[in-house]
Amino acid sequence: MTRILAMYNLKEGVTFREYRDWSIRVDLPVCRKQKEMRQINVYKAERPDGERVPFEIIELVEVESWDAWTRACGVGEMKNTLDEWGNYADGESLVMVELKDEESL
Repeated sequence: MTRILAMYNLKEGVTFREYRDWSIRVDLPVCRKQKEMRQINVYKAERPDGERVPFEIIELVEVESWDAWTRACGVGEMKNTLDEWGNYADGESLVMVELKDEESL
Protein backbone atom coordinates (compact mmCIF):
# COMPACT_ATOMS: atom_id res chain seq x y z
CA MET A 1 0.00 0.00 0.00
CA THR A 2 1.12 3.55 -0.78
CA ARG A 3 0.01 6.73 1.00
CA ILE A 4 -0.07 9.98 -0.94
CA LEU A 5 -0.51 13.48 0.37
CA ALA A 6 -1.98 15.90 -2.19
CA MET A 7 -2.12 19.59 -1.32
CA TYR A 8 -3.57 22.35 -3.48
CA ASN A 9 -5.58 25.55 -3.64
CA LEU A 10 -8.91 26.27 -5.24
CA LYS A 11 -9.10 28.36 -8.37
CA GLU A 12 -9.74 32.03 -7.83
CA GLY A 13 -13.48 32.62 -7.61
CA VAL A 14 -14.31 29.03 -6.59
CA THR A 15 -15.79 28.73 -3.12
CA PHE A 16 -15.08 25.84 -0.80
CA ARG A 17 -18.80 25.02 -0.83
CA GLU A 18 -18.81 24.72 -4.66
CA TYR A 19 -15.74 22.48 -4.55
CA ARG A 20 -17.14 20.40 -1.67
CA ASP A 21 -20.48 19.86 -3.43
CA TRP A 22 -18.75 18.74 -6.63
CA SER A 23 -16.31 16.53 -4.76
CA ILE A 24 -19.08 14.75 -2.83
CA ARG A 25 -21.23 14.35 -5.95
CA VAL A 26 -18.55 13.42 -8.51
CA ASP A 27 -14.93 13.15 -7.41
CA LEU A 28 -15.10 11.00 -4.29
CA PRO A 29 -17.54 8.41 -5.70
CA VAL A 30 -15.42 7.97 -8.85
CA CYS A 31 -12.16 7.75 -6.86
CA ARG A 32 -13.60 5.24 -4.41
CA LYS A 33 -14.75 2.96 -7.27
CA GLN A 34 -11.21 2.51 -8.58
CA LYS A 35 -9.70 -0.89 -7.77
CA GLU A 36 -6.36 0.81 -6.99
CA MET A 37 -7.98 3.02 -4.33
CA ARG A 38 -7.94 1.92 -0.72
CA GLN A 39 -9.05 5.13 0.99
CA ILE A 40 -9.35 8.87 0.38
CA ASN A 41 -10.02 11.64 2.86
CA VAL A 42 -10.25 15.30 1.88
CA TYR A 43 -9.70 18.12 4.35
CA LYS A 44 -10.12 21.89 4.30
CA ALA A 45 -6.97 23.38 5.81
CA GLU A 46 -7.40 26.36 8.12
CA ARG A 47 -5.29 28.03 10.75
CA PRO A 48 -6.96 28.67 14.12
CA ASP A 49 -5.95 32.33 13.92
CA GLY A 50 -7.53 32.78 10.48
CA GLU A 51 -4.23 33.53 8.73
CA ARG A 52 -3.74 32.26 5.19
CA VAL A 53 -2.45 28.71 4.76
CA PRO A 54 -0.17 27.58 1.91
CA PHE A 55 -2.75 25.01 0.75
CA GLU A 56 -6.53 25.19 1.13
CA ILE A 57 -7.20 21.50 0.42
CA ILE A 58 -5.30 18.47 1.69
CA GLU A 59 -6.07 14.93 0.54
CA LEU A 60 -4.75 11.83 2.25
CA VAL A 61 -4.96 8.99 -0.26
CA GLU A 62 -4.13 5.31 0.20
CA VAL A 63 -3.66 3.35 -3.01
CA GLU A 64 -2.31 0.02 -4.18
CA SER A 65 0.85 1.68 -5.52
CA TRP A 66 1.97 5.01 -6.95
CA ASP A 67 2.39 3.51 -10.44
CA ALA A 68 -0.99 1.78 -10.42
CA TRP A 69 -2.69 4.97 -9.27
CA THR A 70 -1.06 7.20 -11.87
CA ARG A 71 -2.07 4.70 -14.58
CA ALA A 72 -5.67 4.69 -13.32
CA CYS A 73 -5.75 8.50 -13.31
CA GLY A 74 -4.95 8.60 -17.02
CA VAL A 75 -7.90 6.62 -18.37
CA GLY A 76 -11.68 6.48 -18.48
CA GLU A 77 -13.86 7.88 -15.76
CA MET A 78 -10.88 8.93 -13.60
CA LYS A 79 -9.34 10.95 -16.42
CA ASN A 80 -12.66 12.70 -17.03
CA THR A 81 -13.03 13.43 -13.31
CA LEU A 82 -9.51 14.83 -13.08
CA ASP A 83 -10.19 17.02 -16.11
CA GLU A 84 -13.29 18.32 -14.33
CA TRP A 85 -11.24 18.78 -11.11
CA GLY A 86 -9.38 21.47 -13.04
CA ASN A 87 -12.56 23.57 -13.08
CA TYR A 88 -12.35 23.86 -9.30
CA ALA A 89 -8.73 23.39 -8.28
CA ASP A 90 -5.63 25.36 -9.21
CA GLY A 91 -3.50 22.66 -10.83
CA GLU A 92 -0.43 24.91 -10.67
CA SER A 93 -0.58 24.82 -6.86
CA LEU A 94 -0.79 21.00 -6.65
CA VAL A 95 1.94 19.28 -4.66
CA MET A 96 1.82 15.49 -4.33
CA VAL A 97 4.17 13.48 -2.17
CA GLU A 98 4.43 9.84 -1.28
CA LEU A 99 4.56 9.21 2.47
CA LYS A 100 7.26 6.65 3.28
CA ASP A 101 6.71 4.67 6.48
CA GLU A 102 10.32 3.61 6.64
CA GLU A 103 11.34 7.25 6.68
CA SER A 104 8.95 8.39 9.41
CA LEU A 105 10.04 9.36 12.90
